[in-house]
Amino acid sequence: PINFFSFPSEIRNKIYEEALVLSEPIVLVVTEPNGTLKGLSLPRNSSLCGPLRLCLAILFANNRAHREASPLLYSRNRFRLQNPTLFLDDIGPQNASFLRHICIAFPAIYDYHHLESVTLKEDSIRTLERIRDNCTNLATLETSLRFRTIIAMESAIDIDSPRPLALVDARFKAISSLKEIIVNVYDEPISCDLREEMRGCGWTIEGTWEESESVGSYG
Repeated sequence: PINFFSFPSEIRNKIYEEALVLSEPIVLVVTEPNGTLKGLSLPRNSSLCGPLRLCLAILFANNRAHREASPLLYSRNRFRLQNPTLFLDDIGPQNASFLRHICIAFPAIYDYHHLESVTLKEDSIRTLERIRDNCTNLATLETSLRFRTIIAMESAIDIDSPRPLALVDARFKAISSLKEIIVNVYDEPISCDLREEMRGCGWTIEGTWEESESVGSYG
């Protein structure tokens, strides 16, 4: 008798791709602890958002289907993560090693006016260390830059050392598998100097922004 596993692996992989790979990012957000979850072995207080056409049931058909389909699910999709540490804890090191493209918030920076020097916040450092240690095949790291972080970097752009972007770039480049770093800047004012410094780090800047000449432009 013919069954699913009688098909050649190329056909099975095509079926997995149709069921589990989306052209748009998969958005994962934190919800109420008692929220109802379906598939993806998601954290208990996370859920999927947006129009979703994943056929996750194929993962749970049997152990062989799960073993064959999981690498494709995690390697071929883009994951937009509100809480990367929670996500990595839940999917485990093996699935994390399949990830190729994730999007996280830009690392948070302490206001250097209240400290002796510029430094990254501890939560951001821990998140990037977890990504470095677990996402061993990550090729693209995408980040979203918010107004508060832009202000912190603009305020410190003229100090001698350490430079905020240099601190972030060193953490990014510690993820040895990375080939591309994308920074999304949408509808936030950003100076030419900061933009050029980002590009000097080899980052790609995407989105829309307003140019400002100095931090004073923020009012």
